[in-house]
Amino acid sequence: MIIKNIEIQNWGRYPSVEVPVDVNEERNEKESNVHSVSTFDYSFNDTSINLFFTTSSYDLGLVNESNLTEVIETPPGEDHPSFIKMEGKVSLTIGKFISDLFYMWIALFVLIPTVLNLSKWLRIDKPVFIYTSIAFTSEEE
Repeated sequence: MIIKNIEIQNWGRYPSVEVPVDVNEERNEKESNVHSVSTFDYSFNDTSINLFFTTSSYDLGLVNESNLTEVIETPPGEDHPSFIKMEGKVSLTIGKFISDLFYMWIALFVLIPTVLNLSKWLRIDKPVFIYTSIAFTSEEE
């Protein structure tokens, strides 16, 4: 194993510190997890989106070196100490105020102008009356 020292930048608050770092290139090129399984699922609602994910694998750093080839070749089972499983759920929900505001914008900028335009197109004009005066002359002689 090769160990080098790295110097961390001094930002004026702390003295320089030397940290040992493992730079073994052979180990860094190999995979650290085997038999990885990941699933992803989602669901939609009128006001929310739900994302579900699950991932599981075996961490080779937690396996004894004598059992390393066995774990790499075949998965040992979920009761093995190197088994790692993560499950998660992400929910994005629109607040009630936002959904109400959305409906108000639709009413204000779509429904009300449409109703006003329809009332102009469907307007029934009042009948026009022409008034004429007829004069009768009586002939009495």
